Amino acid sequence: MSILLDPVPPPDGAAVLARFDAMLAWSRQHASRLGYFAALYRGVTLRARSALAAGAFEQPEAAERLVVLFAGRYFEALAAHLRAAPVTRAWEVAFDAAVRWRPTVSQHLLLGINAHINLDLGIAAARTLDEYPLPRADFDRVNDLLLLMVDEVQDRLAAVWPLLRLADRVAGRLDETLIGAALVQSRSAAWEFGQALRAGGGGESGLIERQDRRVAAIGQHIAAPTMPLALALASVRMGELRGVTGIIDLLDQEVARAGAVVEARVVGPSVV
Repeated sequence: MSILLDPVPPPDGAAVLARFDAMLAWSRQHASRLGYFAALYRGVTLRARSALAAGAFEQPEAAERLVVLFAGRYFEALAAHLRAAPVTRAWEVAFDAAVRWRPTVSQHLLLGINAHINLDLGIAAARTLDEYPLPRADFDRVNDLLLLMVDEVQDRLAAVWPLLRLADRVAGRLDETLIGAALVQSRSAAWEFGQALRAGGGGESGLIERQDRRVAAIGQHIAAPTMPLALALASVRMGELRGVTGIIDLLDQEVARAGAVVEARVVGPSVV
């Protein structure tokens, strides 16, 4: 637990993975739904490191720094939450949902995706660009690993939980219905947000505050959608028959299976 409370983010990729392992162990021990997004994100980090090792990035040092700084934003927010310290509004919405029974696994994953990509990724990109020339293509690959992983895992969960597949057919894909254009446009928006932060001329805190409010509003919609989507999600939730620890184990399994597929789509089959 002590490593999770550390306000200093992990300094490198190996430390990032060690902290994910600690988070998943803690989540299993405490049956915490915070482990859902952590299981997904750990798989993304493994694939990013595999792609880095295979030379899939134009500027590997910059890409690795982005991966570490990006994960650091998540762990900073998580440590603050576990210490009952203030966090950004976007992460507050995601973390608060973890203690509630009603949100589905898909909602928990999308809440993490929303806060992390729509707020954290631009900040991490700006910090990376302060140190390295980061090509846009490398930024997009890191972003796509996370976005495509959640899509692939959603598809695999739908095969395990038939009610999720049915809800997708009735209400449209739940991830697209819940987060809509905010998810589709997030790659360009996150890059532009990072560029705006670098050009902010001392006004970075105001830009981050405004973005945080926008992202938190999206999160509120994900956490508590209106009818008829709320009814469809309630039926999905009733079909999630495993306990929290069992769902974390399932996500670990499906993320591992999804990883090779996602990596091949983002960086090419030679990397897998």
